[in-house]
Amino acid sequence: MKVLVFAHTPPPHHGQSYMVQLMLENVAKPAPAPGELVFYHVNARLSGGMDDVGSWRAGKLFVLFGHILQAWRLRWKYAPAAFYYVPAPAKRSALYRDWLVLLLAAPLFRVRIFHWHAIGLGQWVAEGAKQGLLRRCEAWITRRLFSGKELSLVLNEQGCRDIEIFSPRRIELVSNGIPDPCPDFDSALLPERLARWKTRTGPGKTPLFELLYLAHATRTKGLFDAVDAVALANARFAAEKSPVRMRLTVAGAFVDRDEETAFQARIRQADLALAAEPGAACAVVYAGYVGPREKDRLLRNCDALCFASYFPNEGQPVSIIEALAYGMPVLLSRWRGLPEMVPSALAHLADFRDPASLARAMGIILAETRFQEYRNCYLERYSLAAHCRHIRQAFLSVDSA
Repeated sequence: MKVLVFAHTPPPHHGQSYMVQLMLENVAKPAPAPGELVFYHVNARLSGGMDDVGSWRAGKLFVLFGHILQAWRLRWKYAPAAFYYVPAPAKRSALYRDWLVLLLAAPLFRVRIFHWHAIGLGQWVAEGAKQGLLRRCEAWITRRLFSGKELSLVLNEQGCRDIEIFSPRRIELVSNGIPDPCPDFDSALLPERLARWKTRTGPGKTPLFELLYLAHATRTKGLFDAVDAVALANARFAAEKSPVRMRLTVAGAFVDRDEETAFQARIRQADLALAAEPGAACAVVYAGYVGPREKDRLLRNCDALCFASYFPNEGQPVSIIEALAYGMPVLLSRWRGLPEMVPSALAHLADFRDPASLARAMGIILAETRFQEYRNCYLERYSLAAHCRHIRQAFLSVDSA
């Protein structure tokens, strides 16, 4: 089966572009046998960096038409039967881009495959049908262009429910998957985690529990809620005369200058000091964007991931999968498909946009020791081998049908 992949790879680097890269590198066979997969790639990149993603520039329109012309050329030269596309979230500039692609490129192909990394477009269409004339028109056009396509790949059950409005002919649930970033977990990291937990809970110790925030540093990803929750949790520990303290390391670049200014002002406030005396260290450490080596160090040395996102189009963040691969307990918000990412027995959940709820969950996660079970969750659900196998099966099943 020949597939034209109309999607971009890093840069800019985010979960969607990274998963497209992994698919291109690992799903199709280097020398495919008859009936196997062959990919032809149009790297449909329009943005130079994260601060440019989703924004409108006239130059992007010319670049987009260039990508569409490349798709035409590959269609006539190699005759791929299927068109693979990652739909945009419910943002107007990105949605209008999708309209052009689905009108000018997708009709050339017999099979259309949508890979829904973002959640929320179906809800946006349903709500738009009850609003003003412009929104009703946008909703009608979007529903017409996305409806009835041959295959839709979704990340979780929440994604399935979101796209039901488009009546896809076939839905396949395919979780994201990444190469194992911690192959020495059993031999090295698991003993370290267990030893660190015993040391932190032993008599006469002053336990410092290390939380990690690993995502783009934005308000909707739960950054400010995590900071406020650390302050609340530490205040409660102090009131209870407990030596326990929480420290949050923030690893991620800001995409909004106003939010960065507000964050820097927030972490200078007195309620985030680790001790009452003057000059005490702050309970929040900003690491900024981290490369692979520093990220590996943080994932090994921190005790739990804090991801209290309420990002409107949250799908299946790679940072959570990475944390699970390192056997790290995860603290998640009850938002979109996040609660589905771990078995309910392992879930530490908080209400989104609720620092008090998040602080209570932080107190519970202190006692978590099921590091091997979190690691097993990665191996069973999010390994690269499982991800590639499921995508390959989904593609080939459409071809055979």
